[in-house]
Amino acid sequence: LSKECFSNGCIGTVDVTYPSTPMFFCYNPELVRGMLRPILKFARMSVWTFDFAPHDVGRYPYAAGQVYGLQPHQKAFADVGTGEEPGYVFPLFYLMPENAVPYCLNNQMPVEECGNMLILAAQLARMEPETERQNLPEHMDLYRKWVRYLLAYGLDPGEQLCTDDFAGHLAHNVNLSIKAIMGVEAFAILLETIGEKEEAEVCHRKASEMAEEVYSRATCGNHTKLTFDGDTESWSLKYNAVWDRLFGSSLFPEQFYRDEIAYYGEKQNRFGTPLDSRNTYTKSDWLMWSAAMSENRDTISEFAARMRDFLRMSPDRVPFTDWYETDTAREKGM
Repeated sequence: LSKECFSNGCIGTVDVTYPSTPMFFCYNPELVRGMLRPILKFARMSVWTFDFAPHDVGRYPYAAGQVYGLQPHQKAFADVGTGEEPGYVFPLFYLMPENAVPYCLNNQMPVEECGNMLILAAQLARMEPETERQNLPEHMDLYRKWVRYLLAYGLDPGEQLCTDDFAGHLAHNVNLSIKAIMGVEAFAILLETIGEKEEAEVCHRKASEMAEEVYSRATCGNHTKLTFDGDTESWSLKYNAVWDRLFGSSLFPEQFYRDEIAYYGEKQNRFGTPLDSRNTYTKSDWLMWSAAMSENRDTISEFAARMRDFLRMSPDRVPFTDWYETDTAREKGM
């Protein structure tokens, strides 16, 4: 169970699990399975009434049920002018009935977390198919519910939270749409793993159609935009597409990867490429995921070298932050 050191100290956060898993996939995939298990368990509790995946399972060290998006609670603290007290212990949400309604829909991360859970489950199935053939039947109803959500809302997401909302919420987020596409492809992999080959092919075709539409709508010259309705100068790191490479699904054409990587190179500052066109800061995890979409090791080394320079030259003597300024090497947060 991971702990968010900043934000509000959430435990088992799905969008913390997601960027951390390359290390665990390399050294011990069972730990990825362990990180997914609490989310799968909480998603079946009566209090979780949504048809998408949860964000977390509590505030560290109490796995008492999701604490993200408790709008009435957060507003109460704001009204008395104290902010949320760091030591506050939340009630046992997982024991509450359906009619308790502690969660605010507007503060959830539906496409983000559905995509994350499906993608990670699929990678487990690819790495350890025999184990997952036994495990998957227990969870396929949840995965099926979450892929339905992605099919309904993921192609062109409305305004909602995602893991990169430092500069504000976005509607029509292209990178979030790519995550939804990879989530649909991930479900095809899960179906294939349990022998549902015909349905898996249908799901794969749907992911392919979605990818074709996204690439067509988002591409403007030599890169893809930040949002579908954004101007032609907007852009963002499309790090979620790295799973197309890892899955070998070929949903996006090679031209997409060549153009994106070249464009990121053009937009580099002294210490790396910004997260998107709105600010100069970046996320180190997403920077290296984007680099990994390149088949050129020299390109990957260049991305890594700029991050290494940040670590050496940052004036902020803190542990390795994943959120920093690409022009000054200052810690932005976390």
